[in-house]
Amino acid sequence: MIFRKDWRKEVPLQEIRSLKRSRAFGRDRYSLKLKNGKTRDLHGLPNRKQAEALIGMLQKEGIEVPA
Repeated sequence: MIFRKDWRKEVPLQEIRSLKRSRAFGRDRYSLKLKNGKTRDLHGLPNRKQAEALIGMLQKEGIEVPA
């Protein structure tokens, strides 16, 4: 069986390919697409301020983020 989700607690920045944003039940949900083809859901972003901080950090590292 092949799993397409990654469950590690910490993911190094060099393993991240892009950030994906989706909307469900009126809330933004974020996940990371990794270079090995897996995804990592980010459940710990309770407010917009933390999401903006994450997006800024990823942009500084040159990682693709949604517009």
